[in-house]
Amino acid sequence: MSLIQPTRKRPRGFSDHYGPTHDGVLTKNPFSDHEVIVVHSEDPEDSPDGIAYSPAANGEVIEDYDMGHSTSVDRPSFYTQQFNQTHDAITLDLLNLNHQSHSYNYQLAPKKQRTNSLPQLPHVSIQYLRPPSVDHKIKLGEVRPTLVPYALNQPPCDDKDGHYIITPGEPFANLRYVIKKLLGQGTFGKVVSAWDRSLNQMVAIKIIKNIPKYREASKIELRVLSTLKAMDDGNDNHCIHLRECFDYRGHICLVTNLLRISLYDFLDSNAFEPFPGSHIQAIAKQLLRSVTFLHDLNLVHTDLKPENILLYNDEYTKRTIQGKKPITTKVLKDPLIQIIDFGLAIFDDEYHSTIVSTRHYRAPEIVLGIGWSFACDLWLIGCILCELLTGEALFRTHENMEHLAMMEKILGELLLARLVRRCRKAHERNGAAASVEIMGFFETPEAAPYTDVHNAPRSYLRYPKPETKKKSIKYVAALATLEQMISSRVNLELDPRQLLYENFRHNEHRIDFENFQFWWYFLDLVRKLLTFDPRERITAADALNHPWFDCGINDYGTGHD
Repeated sequence: MSLIQPTRKRPRGFSDHYGPTHDGVLTKNPFSDHEVIVVHSEDPEDSPDGIAYSPAANGEVIEDYDMGHSTSVDRPSFYTQQFNQTHDAITLDLLNLNHQSHSYNYQLAPKKQRTNSLPQLPHVSIQYLRPPSVDHKIKLGEVRPTLVPYALNQPPCDDKDGHYIITPGEPFANLRYVIKKLLGQGTFGKVVSAWDRSLNQMVAIKIIKNIPKYREASKIELRVLSTLKAMDDGNDNHCIHLRECFDYRGHICLVTNLLRISLYDFLDSNAFEPFPGSHIQAIAKQLLRSVTFLHDLNLVHTDLKPENILLYNDEYTKRTIQGKKPITTKVLKDPLIQIIDFGLAIFDDEYHSTIVSTRHYRAPEIVLGIGWSFACDLWLIGCILCELLTGEALFRTHENMEHLAMMEKILGELLLARLVRRCRKAHERNGAAASVEIMGFFETPEAAPYTDVHNAPRSYLRYPKPETKKKSIKYVAALATLEQMISSRVNLELDPRQLLYENFRHNEHRIDFENFQFWWYFLDLVRKLLTFDPRERITAADALNHPWFDCGINDYGTGHD
């Protein structure tokens, strides 16, 4: 049975539109640049919530599917390359990475022996370079936005909730911008697309509510974005850059580039058909480079998800996949991405909210309330990679106990006693209402492991409880394990308990060794990302060096299926 459902079960917001980076520099503003002051800033009252954004129409380019013979003369396709790293240092123009207005400083990984010779997309061979400035431990304090003057005799601009009232075509910020349309809105603000009259280009503007606690909360995001810009001026690490910030009529405004649609929007427009393995690998490498960069800056994103990963270019070709029922799917021309929405990002040595991350991607340590740090970002990436392969969120739930039960079923492991003990200690330490609820989920971990009637180990998790709905019990019981989900999607029998060659012998009638190797190592990486104990979860830097990134694959993403 297919693992892909025609629609998402969870409510979805809008997605964001941002445009390509222009020269990678913070743009001068006629009002003057915002001022950065290195001081100790106070913790905000509460962390900002994420904003969801509205999608734009995809730029469809329909052509005969022949990724090895592009019809474009000026822009040759990179899909046919087996990625010879010595060929002209792999000119980035050839790789479609240097767009006409882009200014990237990517460097290729040192040439080394790959585990197989199958093709990869070029994004996979770009290495992470730790910025030298990171070692100086520079930390920005409060960032003061430019105050934009305005006439006092204007009509009110706020609604009853403190949101700026958006009127398409209306001049904004003393005629500097013209608002084009509302892209989306969230708890603490709205995002609009706007025409920058000074630079003659489109931008995105996040307009924060004119309410003190939201203005205060926006200072964290402003510090984070300013830090990212200061530490990666060329934007080599795929994190959205702040162009400028200003304060207009009581609203803090953050201006960024306007990119294309999100990965979720692309999935949605493609009937939730999965991405090809080669594209998943390219996206994973970029994500891990971004997160390694963030962690080097002592930052935790906390809200990575397909909605917050945008495409530079949403052009695609169409491909018909043969089978019992032929499927027409879209294939991106270039899976180059950018991470957005740092509204929930936090410096690891500053105040942490108890609950962060969107529910479906939330790491077990957050659900358990035992404290979280960098490792939660790696759990998020594990969930994202599964979703790109199956087309569905891995943990579709809205309730804590069910979420933990799903984790046990999908990962094929019981919650560790030491995590339950940490949860109990956290409860004793803070006594919060949330921890009271969580502790009610467990038997005491000090007791010997419980067993069922067949003498098999049973979880400390009291699931199902007498009051648990039958629908939930049936839903959790029917879940496939991670190995089963991935195996079903790629039509293999993957077993991480077996050695690579041993497992291949059970699949050699389906696939050759090098293509099998790609998926075997993919499962291995995902298992390491989705490790219960955050202390044992793979780090971003170690994940970048995982053997999966030495593997290539013949598929319709590389044009060699």
